[in-house]
Parts: sequence; structure tokens; C-alpha cells
Amino acid sequence: MPVWHDITAQAREDDELVVLGVIQEQHPERCVLFADWKGFDWPIVWDPFNLTGSRVVPGAFAIDEYGVLRSGNLRPDRLGPDFLDQTFEEPLDVSPRWSWPIEVDDGPLASILFADAGAARDAALAGHLPALAARAAAHPEDGPARFQLGVAHRMRYDGARGEPGDFQAALDAWAAALAIDPNQYIWRRRIQQYGPRMDKPYPFYSWVDQAVADLEARDGETPDWIAELTAAERAEPRRGLPSVQSSGEAPDPDGLIQRDADWMALETAVAFDTSSGAPVARVHVELRPAPGAEAHWNNEVEPMKVWIDAPEGWQVDQSLREWPAVEAEISDEVRRLEFEVVGPEAGAGNATGDVAGDDTGTTTLHGYALFHACQDRDGVCVYLRKDFEVALRPPTD
Repeated sequence: MPVWHDITAQAREDDELVVLGVIQEQHPERCVLFADWKGFDWPIVWDPFNLTGSRVVPGAFAIDEYGVLRSGNLRPDRLGPDFLDQTFEEPLDVSPRWSWPIEVDDGPLASILFADAGAARDAALAGHLPALAARAAAHPEDGPARFQLGVAHRMRYDGARGEPGDFQAALDAWAAALAIDPNQYIWRRRIQQYGPRMDKPYPFYSWVDQAVADLEARDGETPDWIAELTAAERAEPRRGLPSVQSSGEAPDPDGLIQRDADWMALETAVAFDTSSGAPVARVHVELRPAPGAEAHWNNEVEPMKVWIDAPEGWQVDQSLREWPAVEAEISDEVRRLEFEVVGPEAGAGNATGDVAGDDTGTTTLHGYALFHACQDRDGVCVYLRKDFEVALRPPTD
């Protein structure tokens, strides 16, 4: 977009050209941040469901004053010769010269897109997600339907009405869409956004910190920011298979710590490599006080620890992790951590034996979190262990 902004500046100033941007970003506020930072002065519409059917980015469409699509792949260096300098005759046939690349039942999608961010969009998602799921189930070969279902699940996950499994449901839906059409880059990029480093074609959000700093310096205040970047989104790409070295000793090897029954809710999601088919994945783990449990984190003692026990034949980049110290004595924040695992077929030297899996090809990774927590109701504080399992099964299996 910055290239097009500069190249079209004079034509826009002379009223020879109107520019409209379309962005397929999952989180619209990131586009707003980028546009403010770069000083874009033309409108940008948000198309997270990819209703335009775009297959690659960037792309440029040239439409003349009669509404006729003159170019579907306009290059910046050809804006003048191929479009602005051309004289187009009014067509005799005024019927539409082009149509949407995909069929869209825009009722549910429009309701979600045009709802105000916050409670209104949360309500729209709650009301329409079942219909999107039913449409995807009824048409298993409809790639756009599966992709759009994934977008809606991730939206609900980011909202106030997120339900357990929404993040993984989004990843599964996007993977199913990509299996139908492996050349659809927009779908692939959405998985790569949350996936392993070796699957990232370039740094997606390396510009964010500089943009925030520049806008703070210019405006004297921090720009609005809703969806914080995950560690996966901040991660730099890695070329080739990672060199994995597990480290640390299990903090509760004999399983003596009291198990947490319902104080903290724990959820996981797995994003596998989409490009090479290698069994490399990024695992997301999230812990938060469970609804109705009336519990909180106790930060007066040692920080939370998380142990990951990779299954036979798999390796994890760091077995023992420690949550950063929290200044407040008590807190109720969501705690998210991510790590990457490498399977035995990813390359020479990674395998340590046969894969421990079931007859479906699924391998199970086990882990647990150790933390101090207190219950608000009676003030009891205890040291607890929360066990979890993660199913490792590449979508290509």
C-alpha cells in the first residue's frame, strides 16, 4: 500500500483517480495503525472473510469511470500507460463487466462485519456462528465457507464471548480450506500468522513497535490498540528446520502437587507448518481464572512454571518455562505461552525412536502448569498443578 500511496498521490490530488484499499487482516485495528503511521489519506475497507476472493497480496484492480474493470493485475509502474493515460469509450452494453469471484450468502457475514466492535460484534458472532458452521458442514468442498467459519471462530475467541475451543476451531477450519485449495495464499497466511517460525515467509508485524513509537512521538499519546500481538505474530521467520534442544528438569516428576480441579481454565491450540508438510508446529497454551471459580493468581511467591513433556520421537524447543514475575500481589490476567515442537520425520537427527501415537496417527504431548492461586470466597491460597494434553496430528495426515 505505501507504494501505491506514493505513486497515485498526484493523480488523486488532481481528481483523476479515486483509490480504495481492501485489507484481509483478521484484526482491523492493525490496519488502522499502519494507515495512520504511513499517512494514508484514502479509505480502506476491511475484508477479513475475503469476500473479494483475493488469492494473493498485494493486488490492484483498475476500474474506469463507466464501472468497467480494465485491469485485474495492475502494476505500479504501469499505472499511467495502462490506465490513466488511456481513453476508454463508454460501453454499449451497460451490464456488469465482472462479478464477485465467489458466491456469498452475505446475511450472517454482513451482520458480523458491520457490527460495531465490542458487544455488538460479539452478539452477531454468537447469533450467526451456528449458521456458518452448518453451511460449512453441508458443503464440505466449499473452501471459502470453511475459511469464513475459521475467521468467525477467531473473532469470537478475541471477543468477550469466546468459547473453549474457538482458537483451535479456527485453525482447523483454515486448514480444511487450505486442503481444498492449497494455492490460496490468503488462507495459508492466516495459519502462518499463528504457526511455527519456519513456515513464515516474512515478518508479518515487525513494523508495529516502530509505528507505535513514531505515533507516540508525533501525537503525544499511545494509539488505540485492541488485539495485542501474540508471540507467534512477533516471531521472526526461520529458514530451515529448527535446531531443537530440550532443557530443564521436571519440577514435579513424581506428581505430588495437588491437582487443580476448577480454579483455573486451561486451553490449547496447535498450528502446524503449511508449506513443507514437515511435522513442525507451534503450540499455544492459555490459562485464566475459570468463570465462576472466584479465584486469582497469587504473585507473592515463586512465578508460575510450565513443564512440557514431548512424546517419544518429538522434541520441544524448551521443556521448562517460567512465567515472568508480576508486580501486583494478586492478579487475574490471562496467561498465554507458546512453544514449538518438531516431529521425527522433520529431518535427520530429530527422531529418537518410534512415534508414540494411536491408530489415527495422532501423537499426544503432555504437560502441566504449577502455580500459586487464591480463592476469593474464603481466602484460601494453595500451590496447584494443572495438567494438559495436546494432540499433535498434522492436517496432511
